[in-house]
Amino acid sequence: MLYIILIVVGVTTSFWEERAWTEFRFYDTGITRDGNIALLSSVQPIFRTDDMFIWDILTVQDVTYIATGEDGRVYKIENGEGELFFDPPETNVLTLAENKGKIYIGTGSPGRVYRIDREGRGEVILETEEEFIWDIIILPSGELIAGTGSSGLVLMVKEGHIDTLLVTGRANASRLVLIEGDIYVGTGDGGLLFVIPDGGSPRGLYDHGEGEVSGIVKIDGTVYFSIALDTTSLIKRIRDDGLVENLIEISGIARDLIKYNNRLLSASDRRIYRIYKDGKFDIPYEFPVSISAINREGFIGLSELVSLYRLSESPPDEGIVVSYSYDTGGASRWGMLAYKGRGRIKFETRTGNTESPDVTWEEWKGLNDGMITSSSNRFIRWRARLRGTDEIESVRVAYLPLNRRPFVENITLGPYALTFSARDPDKDNIVFNVYYREVGESWIALREEIADSMVEIEEDALPDGLYQFKVEVSDAPSNPPRYALSCIRISDVYKIDNTPPLIKIGVRGNKAMVEVSDNMSEIISFEYSKDAYRFISIFPKDGIFDEKKENFEIAIKEGTRHLVVRTRDRAGNSSLKQWRR
Repeated sequence: MLYIILIVVGVTTSFWEERAWTEFRFYDTGITRDGNIALLSSVQPIFRTDDMFIWDILTVQDVTYIATGEDGRVYKIENGEGELFFDPPETNVLTLAENKGKIYIGTGSPGRVYRIDREGRGEVILETEEEFIWDIIILPSGELIAGTGSSGLVLMVKEGHIDTLLVTGRANASRLVLIEGDIYVGTGDGGLLFVIPDGGSPRGLYDHGEGEVSGIVKIDGTVYFSIALDTTSLIKRIRDDGLVENLIEISGIARDLIKYNNRLLSASDRRIYRIYKDGKFDIPYEFPVSISAINREGFIGLSELVSLYRLSESPPDEGIVVSYSYDTGGASRWGMLAYKGRGRIKFETRTGNTESPDVTWEEWKGLNDGMITSSSNRFIRWRARLRGTDEIESVRVAYLPLNRRPFVENITLGPYALTFSARDPDKDNIVFNVYYREVGESWIALREEIADSMVEIEEDALPDGLYQFKVEVSDAPSNPPRYALSCIRISDVYKIDNTPPLIKIGVRGNKAMVEVSDNMSEIISFEYSKDAYRFISIFPKDGIFDEKKENFEIAIKEGTRHLVVRTRDRAGNSSLKQWRR
């Protein structure tokens, strides 16, 4: 029973199953409110500029205006043709508004408001000490309201006079929206939301404490607003009793929140989010680069490849979705790719050994009756081509990790045991076979199929000589026989020396001549004692301990009766011999 359990954790089929598509890339495909991949909306390219960033989009009847950054221009697009409409000296045109046929723009660095007639002639109507004019609205009575930064003011321009309606206490009053005569104000740092009622005094509605109020809209009597944080955005709503509650959280920084076909629409990073009142959402479209602006007529501006597109409710004829690189942990063989969904969807795969596809990755290959035909590698991606009403609910890829060989890290012979360590990169259970031999001889089994990484050895049981040890590690306990792998390591040469040195003493007159020899190890110490006095250490006649045979000379007085010598070899063996007169 134990053996069967161990097999399960070794070489066995694994699965990569996906039904959440956060890290996927979509090309004319999207995600439904139920979390499925499908064809939802298409986009139509409208206009492209050489500027950097599209900060705002304004549609007046059949004419669309865009405000750009870097060079700070306003373009006019009509009947499919675009042209430069106004080019102020400031580096950024941040906001657009219209009233009675005239276009109003707010700029950055410095913050000014221009009024532009139909022929593109502009004049400054608001000169401030602020760095930015973030947003503009025009009241039905003609007053212009501007949100500023660096002081976070809400200013009103009326008949050439400037009044301060609100000091937000934050650096940027970045979002202004007129809803049924009331002015809603969102700050660009700290996430504060205010309302200035028609004819009333400002009051605070909500303080998130961080982030930016990036959009405010009212649908069917309910006010919704978005809070853009560092990596996510919150869509919130204000109940009739004034309580603010969360609706959903989306990935990325929400650029705006608008009413589009009586539904909430927001853009965050590359994706368009269509948000429903029940807290669900779909992603009708994804662009290859980040979105910088949207408006309620469905126009979308990109922050790179600076282009203007328009969203359509009609789905495209076909689209593609591409997965991220899935890491199997090591080279793997591939099995079936199966999916749940609707339609006969064409899948392809490609594999490689680097996380990001490069020139070393294989090209896309189709399936063969559902079997993946890509080569065995560590990483895999799949892509699917959808047409018509095709829909993907989930995808599962079967793979078999190739068994990786265990290896022995070290072998050490100690005084009483042989110790060794090994590692298996797949964390399989491992066993050892241990052998020894005298150098030049055949291997002899010491222990077999043991799990412990230590073998007790009585060194006295081995005759003197030069020995090696061999350790074989195998992952057989965790793998079927045909997939089990092993590895062998041979130790350094170890010297076994259990025999003490041989001592010969010869006395001639007043000198004792002593010869000490050992078959295996060098002599490392020598001492003598006369007539039971303390031992005295001396060096060999050649002045150094460096050989297996050393000679010593000891002066003996005529009255000396006893001489005792003792010596030790490098292996730790010691000898003692006596001489009597």
